[in-house]
Amino acid sequence: MKNIKLISVILKGYAVLVFAEILCLFIDLTLAFSGSVLFKVISVFCTSVIFIGLICNYAYNTAKNDLVIQRRLNVKLPVYRCFAAGGFLSLPYIVLWVVLLLTRNGFYKAYKLINGQFLQLYNLLDSGTDASSLSFSSLIIMLLLTIVPFISFVIAYKLTYNGVDVESIQYKK
Repeated sequence: MKNIKLISVILKGYAVLVFAEILCLFIDLTLAFSGSVLFKVISVFCTSVIFIGLICNYAYNTAKNDLVIQRRLNVKLPVYRCFAAGGFLSLPYIVLWVVLLLTRNGFYKAYKLINGQFLQLYNLLDSGTDASSLSFSSLIIMLLLTIVPFISFVIAYKLTYNGVDVESIQYKK
């Protein structure tokens, strides 16, 4: 029987985030040879789809597993479960954004690399390497991007948990 503990869901979710980060950095660094805005936009699209797709796939599998556990063990899993898991998936990005906001200088380069899924988007917002040049609107956009894992996980989980076949939507012909 698969583990039903929330901590195992969160830890597996972090593994998915690390895997997504590696794939996104590979795409970013592969397309980095060109300074063209077109390649940056293509990179943003590709990395965003990879990042969101992997999180949604993980949420789908988690919800399917939770449904199986509910049927086999005849237990009702708490409602907050998917929100907590999604929140913990966004937590590292929120913490990094707060650190960026507090330190500003010296951390922006690392921040961009740690957030490989949006690296080229950050380069489109501000191509500099110093966070002191970031505008208020850029910081707000970066803050909004920190909740992408939460939104992706919760929507995919809830749809799957409520009986919507996410695979048929994803692979619709």
